[in-house]
Order: sequence, then structure tokens, then C-alpha cells
Amino acid sequence: MKLKKKTWYYLKYAFIGILICVTGIIYWLSHDFNMHSESADDTSTFSVESADDQHQKNESSEQITLENTSQEITTNNIEQIYVYICGEVMKPGVKECKKGIRIYELIELSGGVTEQADEKQLNLADVLQDGQKVYIPAVGEKVEQMTESGELSGRENQTKVNINLASKEQLMILPGIGEAKALDIISYRTEHGSFASIEDIKKISGIKEAAYSKIKNFICV
Repeated sequence: MKLKKKTWYYLKYAFIGILICVTGIIYWLSHDFNMHSESADDTSTFSVESADDQHQKNESSEQITLENTSQEITTNNIEQIYVYICGEVMKPGVKECKKGIRIYELIELSGGVTEQADEKQLNLADVLQDGQKVYIPAVGEKVEQMTESGELSGRENQTKVNINLASKEQLMILPGIGEAKALDIISYRTEHGSFASIEDIKKISGIKEAAYSKIKNFICV
């Protein structure tokens, strides 16, 4: 009888101990599950926030790119012109300039004039146009500046260019006549003699009716 009571006594406390252990395990499992759930929620929230941040960064990057592109387009829209300068200048040739450049600025861009230059014949404040030719004359040389439209810059002193006597530089002030054509004109008259009339200049390769019409009012024989 005493043995049964003692056995029951031990079983009771063993059962209580098992119950406590089971309760502890259940509590630990439920607590661990909640921790994982909160962590997952935090991670999900972080992912969503990160995605939003990334989206905002992408939008900002695209906006910056568009602004830069717009600035490039605006910069490219600032017109550049090309002007040919020759004669008594240190660095003759075709110059890329900003729109609105004046003759004195072009001369500075070309390294200045030579000692033989006569700048008094030029209006140094003239605004240049795209495709214009500027000839810097020497002292004692009477020439006029001419544009590609066939207009003289000083109409009160319209000295015509004698195509039988003119130098390469003098021929190059004519509209559409560059160094190559000027040399062709000189070569032609050397081989075939003087031009009999101004129309004979059309015998030069590359000088047809359109080119002739631009210079006919400014040449003589």
C-alpha cells in the first residue's frame, strides 16, 4: 500500500514536470515563430522601401540625364560660323567662330596682322556672316571686301579686280574664288596669255555660269 502511494507520488510529479517541459517547448516555439514573422515583415517592408528608394533614384537619374541632354542641345544650338581670312594676316585660313564675331576679333583669332597690313581700309567693327571671306590688304593696295552674296563692303570705292594682273591674294577676295581657283586663273593666263574679256574666266575649270554671275560685276581685263 505504501509502495503504491509512493509510486503515485512519483508519477504525479513526473507528469507535472513533463507538463512544464511541454509548456516551455510550446512557448519557445511560438515565441521563435513570432520573431521570424516580425523579421520577415521587417525584411518585406525594407524591400518595399528599398524598391521605392531605387525607383526614386532612377527617376532622379533620368531627370538629370534629360537636363544634361537639354543643356547639350541648348549648347549645340549656339550657332558657329566659318569665315575665311587671308592676305596680310599671320595665320590665314578658315576659322570656326561664334556667331556675331567682328573683324577685329577674327584678326586676333588669326594671330594678328603682318607689318605690311593696312587695317585702315577695313571696318574692324563689321559683324561677320557664315561663309564670308575677309581679305587683309597691304599698305598701298586698293581692294574691297566682298561677301559670298556678291556685295562690296565699301561701295563708294568699288575698285574692280583685273583678272589679267591680279595676284593670288587679290583674286581670292572675289566671291567663291579660293586659293586653288586663284592659282588656276594665274596658271591659265600664264599658259594662254591674257584674258580677252571677263567672260573668258569661265574657261577656268570650276567657274561656270553660277560662279561667274557672282564675280562678273567685280572683275575687269
